[in-house]
Amino acid sequence: MRIIRSLGLAGLLALGVQSQAHADWGYTGCSGSTYSTCFSVNLGWAWTSSSDALATLTIINGGTEGDLIKSAGLFNLSGFTGWSEGAGSQAGYDPPGANDLADVANAYPEGAFLVTNSQASMIGDGATGIWKFKFTGFADSEDFDDAMNNAYVAGHFISGPNDCSTKPVVSRSEGAIRTGPYDAACGSTTVPEPASMVLLATGLVGLGGAGLIRRRRNRA
Repeated sequence: MRIIRSLGLAGLLALGVQSQAHADWGYTGCSGSTYSTCFSVNLGWAWTSSSDALATLTIINGGTEGDLIKSAGLFNLSGFTGWSEGAGSQAGYDPPGANDLADVANAYPEGAFLVTNSQASMIGDGATGIWKFKFTGFADSEDFDDAMNNAYVAGHFISGPNDCSTKPVVSRSEGAIRTGPYDAACGSTTVPEPASMVLLATGLVGLGGAGLIRRRRNRA
């Protein structure tokens, strides 16, 4: 959280336009292109001027089979003229090469994403990554709001089951956008929902009780 120091009238006049921070949007679920992996997303942003609009993307890797986040970013944007990596962004991730997430960029143009080729820098199972993107060209805070509210978040997860990789895409309004078709050879890192686990446990208890009743009847 930013600490904003109090400014006198002269300071406010010098500042001109104050930073406009906005409510975050989030997603928690599982999706992917070749297998399904789980994660949580939070996207927040603050517009200061047309040359300073900052988006902060936070992803918690919910994979369970060694998934690593190689790249992450925002797509389906419009209204900006350029972008760069924001200060304090996830260490080890840099502006992309030509290939990583290029298929996502082709499907959902106008994006910004950061990539690492070092597995030591990649966000693993249960870990959190924070990527920051500084945009230029948005005319005002309303334009930036619209772009962020309609943004797609995409990631490239590698080293999953059977060493497969997958590229989930999610949005605020549509939820999971990429949900297969899954590769049968890749399996899934999807974690069963708590309700499903309760039903499974209840069913197992029921089966155990039925078996006990049958054994007692047989003895009788």
